[in-house]
Amino acid sequence: MKANKSLPSYYSKYTALEPSKNLGFVIVAVITGITLLLIVGWLLVLFANAFRPNALDGMRLHDLLRSTTAGFSLVVPPALFPNLGLALIAVLIFHELVHGLFYWLFSNHSPQFGFQGLFPYAAAPSGIYFPRNQFLVVGLSPLVLLTAVGLLLMVIVPTAFVPFLLFFVVFNASGAAGDLIMVIQLMRFSSDTLMEDSTSGVIIYGPERDRNAA
Repeated sequence: MKANKSLPSYYSKYTALEPSKNLGFVIVAVITGITLLLIVGWLLVLFANAFRPNALDGMRLHDLLRSTTAGFSLVVPPALFPNLGLALIAVLIFHELVHGLFYWLFSNHSPQFGFQGLFPYAAAPSGIYFPRNQFLVVGLSPLVLLTAVGLLLMVIVPTAFVPFLLFFVVFNASGAAGDLIMVIQLMRFSSDTLMEDSTSGVIIYGPERDRNAA
């Protein structure tokens, strides 16, 4: 199946998934994002130390957690702020650009870009229905593509750029938590269902025989 601008005559709406209106989704996404931040960050430090020895020496990562009389405190050394800030801005931009790129590749129509408050977003072209598998690829593409590119660049760029790339990959993985949860939810629908992007989530359509999947 391919993305198209019309539904088959025997297709109808199953349901709509609206993450921003689902408190449970938001809570799970936040917890998942924090978990990914910690796990991916730890793995990337190991990766950088293995392939780029001494590249992280100036980051003073050992100073992040400090022992106090009450336990431990998290202190971000000032030297980390430039790379933290630049990586966060880059992730916000490139994450949405990759979503938009795959919307365009699958539909051959220009995606919609904009801002929700201070945060950029990419939305599918209006009135386009995507097969489930294509929509899953759109959801996973920033995590897979930007992680692969980031890891490759960490191995070959000058040492000074490694800290920025480490934060970039970590923030991108953490920021993909919502995408991952949405992909998991969409996988319960059959591969012949069609997905329409909406301002608040995803609308799912399919043939009558699959309606019980919703």
